[in-house]
Amino acid sequence: MLLAHKFKKDKKIGEIPIDCLSLRTSNIVIGKSEDNFGTVEQWDSRRWKGGRTKDTAGYILNYIEPTDPYYSMRNRKTYILEHRLIIAKHLGRCLESWEVVHHKNHIRDDNRIKNLELCKVSEHQAITVLETENRRLREEIEKLKEQVK
Repeated sequence: MLLAHKFKKDKKIGEIPIDCLSLRTSNIVIGKSEDNFGTVEQWDSRRWKGGRTKDTAGYILNYIEPTDPYYSMRNRKTYILEHRLIIAKHLGRCLESWEVVHHKNHIRDDNRIKNLELCKVSEHQAITVLETENRRLREEIEKLKEQVK
C-alpha cells in the first residue's frame, strides 16, 4: 500500500494511505516535506479554508486548479493573487506579467471591482509617486492649519 507522509516543521508525524486522500488541502507530502520541494498531495483537513489565504504583504491569495483557464497566472505554489484574478475574469482574459492591478484606496484586501484599476508598471509607479506626494502635502497642510490656530 502506497502511503503519504504527514509532516509538521520537517518532522514526520504520521502516514495516511493515499487511496484515503481526497484532493484538497495542506501538508500531506509524498517523500519529502513541502519545504524540501516534495510532491504535495492535498486532503480533507480542518485547516482547509477553501483555498483562500492572506500573504504577509496583506494580499488575498486563491488556490487555483490546473484545469482553470487562469492557471497560467498562478505563483509557483498554485495560488493566484485575488485582485489579479478578479480583473482577469472581468476582462475575460489572462493578464500579462507587465500588467499591474492598482488598489485605488490602498487597502490590499479590498478587491471590489470598483476599487481595482489595471495599468502598466510605469503608470503604476507614477500613480504611486503622485498619491504619496499628495498624502504628504495634505498632512503638511493639516500641520500648518494647526500652527495657525
